[in-house]
Amino acid sequence: MMYASIDAFRVVMQKLAINGLAEFSDLELERRSSVMKAWLRTAIASVLYVLLVAPIVGCLVSLPEVAPPEDTDNLPTQQEIRESLANEPPVANAGEDQDADQGELVVLDATGSTDPDRNRLIFIWTQTDGEPLVDLQPNPFSSIVTFETPAVLDETVLTFQLAIVDGFSVEFDEVAVTVQPAAE
Repeated sequence: MMYASIDAFRVVMQKLAINGLAEFSDLELERRSSVMKAWLRTAIASVLYVLLVAPIVGCLVSLPEVAPPEDTDNLPTQQEIRESLANEPPVANAGEDQDADQGELVVLDATGSTDPDRNRLIFIWTQTDGEPLVDLQPNPFSSIVTFETPAVLDETVLTFQLAIVDGFSVEFDEVAVTVQPAAE
């Protein structure tokens, strides 16, 4: 069947593709957001490719045959493959608890954290207890962060949680910093 223009073909294909999903008139399509229109265009293009282009290309292209491996006795089992892909969780180490005087620079060091699989680690520091909140420098996503202890009237414990993410799992550790008030 030949169409007078690409636009007529597009309208017919749109209706074919869309009627299976929902009834949209051209007017309703115009009212949809640009995101919806883009999604619909992508869906239609995918349907067209699967229905029209792929079968034609598949007939024209011959793929080489791949011979099965000769030695199938040494292939890994499904269990061995699963075990080789298994992830060991990282080990979070937020360091030892610390004592500090007010106005002192404190260093929180997570470089003792490890990952048995040698995956890249992401560090996330969060102050979970104690007032006032402190500003971790350079940012809470560094392995080593610093902060200046705040002015306090009484001994104050600031607690920080370290989350270590290896892309597959998360492990936590905590460290407490006890801040002493200034001597009078």
